[in-house]
Amino acid sequence: MTKSKQRRLGVIVTLMMLIISVTLFFPDTNTLAALATPTMTPATTAIIPTCVVGPDPDCLKKPTLVAGSNGLWAYYILNGVYFEYPSTWRIQVHNTQQNHLFTVFASGSPEVDHILALHLYVYLDLLQVIKENDLLESPETILQRPTTIWKHPVTLTDFQGVEFFWIHATGHLEVFLYNEPEQIVVDIEAIFNNNDPAQLAFDPRTVEKILPNIQLLIESIRIWKRTIMDEHQIGISITNNTGHKNPP
Repeated sequence: MTKSKQRRLGVIVTLMMLIISVTLFFPDTNTLAALATPTMTPATTAIIPTCVVGPDPDCLKKPTLVAGSNGLWAYYILNGVYFEYPSTWRIQVHNTQQNHLFTVFASGSPEVDHILALHLYVYLDLLQVIKENDLLESPETILQRPTTIWKHPVTLTDFQGVEFFWIHATGHLEVFLYNEPEQIVVDIEAIFNNNDPAQLAFDPRTVEKILPNIQLLIESIRIWKRTIMDEHQIGISITNNTGHKNPP
């Protein structure tokens, strides 16, 4: 990767960090407006999560199972991005955030002992927003994560990016992915429990061991390339005209 591409990725990653922070702490605030006027405090409103997919009666839909997984894995598509997850988890959304969902782990999942919350964001056309606002030329205006302990590159079929572990009050495992031709950005953040020693995640190999389902979720991420498929055909593997085999 050239230095210019490395700088571009670094700036995009940093911008995403700010956008995620604003979205988490000011969910009813327009993101770009919040960047321009960070001192304004929005009115407090109750955020009621909705279970859109899950095995429980209060969820809107049952999980869509991955073929060949013996019912253990399901998949979900958010803003055209496909990912797989354990079928016993709940997929929830906030009523004001269509690009953001979070999971609730099932009892017995290894993540329960370590992770407080797992958030997943999919942004469309973010690179154009960055270009139009000259944010590539003014990276000093962008907030950065406090303390990064380790990071390494991630390369998937449709995305490239970085996985890193940072600390602010507690540990945070974050994966930032982007597809520049499609201008799609994916950000995943797993927040460790306050009582969980952050030292557990100082080694990337330890993270893979204690959070196996999250690692498999990350590896399954790809762009959903639906061609002749209609709604009742979702979940059937076909090959489109580019030779790409659609998941699952």
